[in-house]
Amino acid sequence: VIGFVYATVMESSAIQGTVGKMLLGIAVTDASGNRITFEQSAKRYFSKILSYITFLFGFFIAGFTNKKQTLHDIVSKSLVIRKSRWLQYQQLTMPV
Repeated sequence: VIGFVYATVMESSAIQGTVGKMLLGIAVTDASGNRITFEQSAKRYFSKILSYITFLFGFFIAGFTNKKQTLHDIVSKSLVIRKSRWLQYQQLTMPV
């Protein structure tokens, strides 16, 4: 229960990830780079079970998808991105 609350609250917060993700400079976003909802975060958390019961296949597929998404990212319609690259992209596409 504590893991669920921690992960879903942190990923759907303005921080967009757990402390570990924050230290690595990565964030969980939706397809447009926006913050995910609590519902999306909960789907992401529980759909990780699919990755585990398929002998970690759900994690390995990240190496073969265009957006490097795991199974739980696909199910929850989310992405994990490097914050620095996303900030660079936003700066390039911002109207002046």
